[in-house]
Amino acid sequence: MQCQQSRSLADNRGIARKLLREKLDELENGSLSKNGQKAAKIAKQKARRSRRAKEKYGHKDTPEIKPDAEL
Repeated sequence: MQCQQSRSLADNRGIARKLLREKLDELENGSLSKNGQKAAKIAKQKARRSRRAKEKYGHKDTPEIKPDAEL
């Protein structure tokens, strides 16, 4: 694995090792990996926020009834 995010060889090696660990964790554990758990948490938060917004402001799926302007 290669990484050139900084000019320092030691820093790049450390970053490359970290990226490799994350990739291996994702391959071995899938949704139970650290990144998988973080993504699940964010998805859960978004769903909760969406549900609360719908409760507060009403559903967007319902069509609005506009009064006729040509009376």
